[in-house]
Amino acid sequence: MRRAAPAIAASLLAATLAGPAGPARPASAARACDWLAGDLHVHTTYSHDSYGGPSDDNTGPEEAYTLGHPVASQFAVASARGLDFVAITDHNDVRSQSDASFGSGGVIGVPGYEASYRGHAQMLGAQRVYEGPDATAADVQALADALRADGGAFQINHPAEGSTDFPHDRDWSYGHAVVPDTVEVWNISRLWQPPLPSASSNDDAIRFWEGFLDAGHAVAATGGSDNHYLATTPVQGVGQPTTWVCATDASVAGVLDGLRGGRTFVSHQPPAHGGPRVFLEGDADRDGVYESIVGDEIPPGSPLQVRVEGAPGALLQPVGTGGRPLGDPVVVAGPSFVHELTPEQAVTWVRAEVYEPDGAGERAAACDGVFGGETTYCRNDLAVLALTSAIFLAEPVDTATTLVYDGPASGKVGSTVTFAARLTGADGPVAGAAVTFTFRGEALTATTDSEGTARAATKLAGPPGRYALTAEFGGTEAHDPSSWAGTFTITTR
Repeated sequence: MRRAAPAIAASLLAATLAGPAGPARPASAARACDWLAGDLHVHTTYSHDSYGGPSDDNTGPEEAYTLGHPVASQFAVASARGLDFVAITDHNDVRSQSDASFGSGGVIGVPGYEASYRGHAQMLGAQRVYEGPDATAADVQALADALRADGGAFQINHPAEGSTDFPHDRDWSYGHAVVPDTVEVWNISRLWQPPLPSASSNDDAIRFWEGFLDAGHAVAATGGSDNHYLATTPVQGVGQPTTWVCATDASVAGVLDGLRGGRTFVSHQPPAHGGPRVFLEGDADRDGVYESIVGDEIPPGSPLQVRVEGAPGALLQPVGTGGRPLGDPVVVAGPSFVHELTPEQAVTWVRAEVYEPDGAGERAAACDGVFGGETTYCRNDLAVLALTSAIFLAEPVDTATTLVYDGPASGKVGSTVTFAARLTGADGPVAGAAVTFTFRGEALTATTDSEGTARAATKLAGPPGRYALTAEFGGTEAHDPSSWAGTFTITTR
């Protein structure tokens, strides 16, 4: 993407390595995962638009003003800023992963690259460049699906890059036809607005992301520094902004799983620079314990809480379906603050945003009439401190089943009988399900027909008597397990 042209300033790197130690990693109060801090959009001199000196094989000395970071330098800055992971995403290039410094400094190295389609996409977790056509949305969806099949996560980068008249000039040309795992809603500093010194309209990127949420897609929000240059590192270096991911383990797979699960929030600064943290949680069973987090789906009308750490005096704004504010902004009254809310039934998703007053009304009055749509400085939010992904509020699918025995209760020694059981769910009979009958140590498995009935025949051996008979359905992704237990009598006549 375009950004302010830097001067060569390698000495600035030393200044970025100073700073206080970051806070301890918070564990989710709602589930067994830890919040890890990182940057999902970082470049090195392997990129064609970042100069690496005389030995650079894809950028010449005429572009020395783009002097950038080698892999070791980016991981050193990330470590000093308290980050847990960094994704090196050079343009259509994965050579960083074989660099000896990849994953150094105690920072997890997330493989990937930035793909150039009709717009940019992040191939997170990719260890190779995925080849294939990209002319249509179906082409790109196929590439995204191939990446996911290999355990990766597909992200749309800065969808409103170059835009002062979104959505007419958005950078991502496929619109909402390609469904990603994540959208980069925060690219570089929000203080930089189109057309100068930057071309990334983050307010419009949020609106684009919300379009997926309104359509029912559980897509997560992320941020990335998009850092290329040494000179911009103090204000747009790794971790500015920082994406936090709730991961079940501190590994590449843990980070990618957290991204696909929507468990993210974004802060404008890394941990060592005091970036605030914001946690959106839900009480799905209304027992007073907020056991759900962003990315989860909970029943409509469930109570929610937003916990804000490290942003005293800022404003908190919950946002719901259609990008509509849910109530007035709330003042964050202290370094640790909790705000509770219960959205109305019609709200299908909720996110939260923390920001400082930035004179939006005054800016609009002063420059809208002069510049109009030529710049987003007149209308975009400039002082956002943190924002969350969404919690989804929708009626849970009823997956309960009932299994009832529907066969004979007795049979004569030496005869053949047919056990039968009928399986039903919330929508009626369940067809194509495996039901196992167990009788006198023998397991007989049958498949339910269109009426939900499974039948299994067996020949009755003596001696006569009453014996235990059970039927069991083990469950599927769409249907819960169920069982039946009773007796069957073998008679002499």
